[in-house]
Amino acid sequence: MNVTIIIPWSNRPDLADSLEKNYNIFNVDHIEIIIVNFGGNVEEVTTIVNASALKNIELIHIESDVFNKSKALNIGVHHAKNDTIFILDCDIVINDAISDITANLKDDNSFLTLDKTVESNRSDKKIIKGEVKELAYYIGFKGQDGNEVMVETNRMFLSENARSCPALLMMSKANFIKIGGMNADLVGWGWEDIDLVYRLEYHGIKRVKKGNCIHLSHSDNKRYLIKEDKATNEDLNFKKALANYLIGDFLGTYEEDIESL
Repeated sequence: MNVTIIIPWSNRPDLADSLEKNYNIFNVDHIEIIIVNFGGNVEEVTTIVNASALKNIELIHIESDVFNKSKALNIGVHHAKNDTIFILDCDIVINDAISDITANLKDDNSFLTLDKTVESNRSDKKIIKGEVKELAYYIGFKGQDGNEVMVETNRMFLSENARSCPALLMMSKANFIKIGGMNADLVGWGWEDIDLVYRLEYHGIKRVKKGNCIHLSHSDNKRYLIKEDKATNEDLNFKKALANYLIGDFLGTYEEDIESL
């Protein structure tokens, strides 16, 4: 299966490390990689991409004073040549071959999120060994029509010091466009990924979880925030998303983002 990997970027030098560590997985004929530089330093990202020695990368530059991850992803999907897209972050190292992951997409009515991730600086001291193996968080919405959607927002694998990764998704380009893609009104870190997962499930597209990865550890000051901390930023985005659901708006901003190019 041909896959387009889409990575949003803005002034994150750790992209160099992730491209190097992902080289063997990325450097295959059926993989296209799109890096969307949204408001970042053009010279820096160009140097990183050239140094990677990967020949299957397209670099897209969008001028902007602020980073908008969701809009960057919508633009990346618009440029994707393949029917299957894989949304990644610039600080992720994949443990599994892409073909092994895509094999778990059951049909056109499914999407996939990677199962679990561990931190690159993981400490064995944080591993919890006890009766509870996993701890999961959910949020549920029930519509006036009686349709109820229960979405897993996070899962902690306590005995492995690992967590789920709903922001790392694989799906058909058609399904992404069908639900309006990402919602670019959700700016900064937090909830933009859960919003996408929720809207996919709301539209009847079933979630599959498969594949593991490593998150290249960094401090919170590397995250783009429009509020004073990531919890406040996530809460703001959640309230924006909830306001949309309350008025029956379950679409992203894909069309308007592409029209604005």
